[in-house]
Amino acid sequence: MTRPCVSRLRLLIIPLISALLFGCGSGVEQPSGGSPESIAALEYDDVAYDLRPETALKALEVAESKAMMWNRKANLVSVPMTRLMEANFGLPGHIPGWFFMFMVPDSPLEYYVKVNDGKFSGATEAQPILVEDLPYTILPLDLSNIKLNSDDAVNAWLARGGNGYLTNHPGAQLDFRLVHLESQEHATWSIFDFSGGEAPLHLFSVDAATGQEVSDPFLLFR
Repeated sequence: MTRPCVSRLRLLIIPLISALLFGCGSGVEQPSGGSPESIAALEYDDVAYDLRPETALKALEVAESKAMMWNRKANLVSVPMTRLMEANFGLPGHIPGWFFMFMVPDSPLEYYVKVNDGKFSGATEAQPILVEDLPYTILPLDLSNIKLNSDDAVNAWLARGGNGYLTNHPGAQLDFRLVHLESQEHATWSIFDFSGGEAPLHLFSVDAATGQEVSDPFLLFR
C-alpha cells in the first residue's frame, strides 16, 4: 500500500482547479449529506464503505447520454476518484456518486459528468492548464475490453487481503479510479482509502480485462 507522491498529486490537481475558471458547464450539484458506515465485510454486498447505490458501469449509462448531448464524438477517458474531484470542484464531503471524464479527439476540453443514485447530478466543461507536460498519455477507455466493474474490483481486493484491511480500518473511505495509460496493455481499476489525511492511500489495483492484480499504473511516474 502506498500513498501517491504529494508533489505529483498537486501537479494533477492544480490543472483541474484552474480549469474550473474556464468551465462553461452547469457545475456539479451537491447531493444530500451522509457519512460512511463502519465496516465488517465478508463480501461486496456487505461493504458499506460509502453507500454508493450503483456500480460505476451502471452509472455510466446515465453519464454517456449527457456526454453525447455535449458532443456526439465524446469518448470516455477515465473514471476519476470521486473524493478527489469533489475537492477540486470545492464540494463538501458527502455520500459520493461517480464522476466520469469525457474528451473529444484533437481537443483539449474535458467534460465531467457526475451521477449519484442513478441520476444526473451535474456537469462541467473544463480546459486544463498544465504547469508542465505530463510524463504519460491517457488513452480513451475501450469498454468492450473492460470485463470488471467496480464491484468486481472490490471483490478482487477483498479476496487478496481487503477484508483484513477493512477489519483493521473500520473508518475507511474507499474510492476508485479507472484509467488506461498508453504504457499499459489494459485499463486498470485502483482502490484508495481517503480516511488518512491529505493524500489518498493506494490499496489495490487490478487489470480491468483479466482480473490480475497489478501495480498502480502511475507508480512509475512519481
